Amino acid sequence: MITVDQYLDRVTSQYRNQPKFIATLTALVQPFVDIQNLCNSMHELFDIDQAVGEQLDFLGQWVGITRRVNVPSFGDISLDDDRYRQIIKAKIAANHWDGTIPNALEIFSIVFGNEYKIIILDHMDMSITFGIFRTDGDPIDSLTAALFSGGYFDLRSAGVLVNGYLTAELPVFGFDYDNDFISGFDVGRWAVYV
Repeated sequence: MITVDQYLDRVTSQYRNQPKFIATLTALVQPFVDIQNLCNSMHELFDIDQAVGEQLDFLGQWVGITRRVNVPSFGDISLDDDRYRQIIKAKIAANHWDGTIPNALEIFSIVFGNEYKIIILDHMDMSITFGIFRTDGDPIDSLTAALFSGGYFDLRSAGVLVNGYLTAELPVFGFDYDNDFISGFDVGRWAVYV
């Protein structure tokens, strides 16, 4: 942070002890110091991880997505800052996506952090299925499911069909695995389409 004292320290010894000169110089320099500090803080005001409210709305306009979204089971809604930030991050990441599944999974980990585990099943027939699971084992909330099914988090190549979105409480039922994500009989749960 820039202060007036940084400029007053440059005053020569001949004028340093002149109170009227120092007061005049302070009055003249202070507005420029304030402008420099404002300009230096602008990047923080519009940092996607720190922006809130109207600042986040401006970021969304710049990226090309609004806070008001139309999701199938909810209708037209206005998203809160955290959810809106996720959609903005997903839109930005989609613009930098290289078209591969590993890069898509990397993008999902950036957008959702450790809260969700996303899998992409490539059926090798120009169709994919997304699996969305909460890492704490709870079912995903209905708004997140609606945003996925509404296409707000789709990372898919042109011409690739999305068959659907699977979700379940963890662990998911599967054979030949026994870990936190997939388990067999009496432990694993069936995945369902949302």
